[in-house]
Amino acid sequence: ASGAISPRLGHTMVTIGERLFVYGGRGADKDATDAVLGDLVVFNPNYGGGGGWERLETGGERPRERWLHGCVPFGERLVIFGGYEPSGESNTFSMLKLRGKQPLWEDW
Repeated sequence: ASGAISPRLGHTMVTIGERLFVYGGRGADKDATDAVLGDLVVFNPNYGGGGGWERLETGGERPRERWLHGCVPFGERLVIFGGYEPSGESNTFSMLKLRGKQPLWEDW
């Protein structure tokens, strides 16, 4: 875990339980490119005794990188829809099941 995640815009942040999930966006670091991001980062307030960010390791086929998309919690799942991929507009759904040993991406 670390103290921060990369600067970004057009990302989504949702809560499930006591964890914050941040997905995608577009890089906003003035010293880096404005690449479209496809990472999933989680803030867990219980990590290491004081809380921290960690990249979530997932199974299944990850959705394409995107920004300006929608993301909502749905029970113990994250559902991502639409936005802009590097190739243009998207109308795809992806779902991340959070139960089990390893979270699993599935197309909807």
